[in-house]
Amino acid sequence: MINGRLITPLSPIKLANNDQIKCGNVIFKFLEQGNLETVASAQTFDRAQTDALTGIANRAALNARGPEAFKRSTLLGIPLSLIAFDIDHFKKVNDTYGHPTGDFVLQEIARIIGTRLIRGNDFFSRTG
Repeated sequence: MINGRLITPLSPIKLANNDQIKCGNVIFKFLEQGNLETVASAQTFDRAQTDALTGIANRAALNARGPEAFKRSTLLGIPLSLIAFDIDHFKKVNDTYGHPTGDFVLQEIARIIGTRLIRGNDFFSRTG
């Protein structure tokens, strides 16, 4: 995208100073011939990989980091553990007490796990 306009690989383009070019999750700003500056890419990337409700990493982040962690574990010969858990019958919480209460429960579970169980090199995400 250039300045919010979708382009195809064969689109003829002429860039002017300060035009914004979006490529995936990265936004570039055209400054002068042959010079691009990254703009707001870190914020865009963080939003794409963070669960809006709990503030922890989301499924996209897990999908991105999981294969890297497995490869690193294999190459370095260090153990890798994956722990997954499910909250049984959670739909009943939403149905009985309402979605705001269910959201609060999920936020608290994420907060407790994140502050009490997660160590410095651990990765914690929500996939559902």
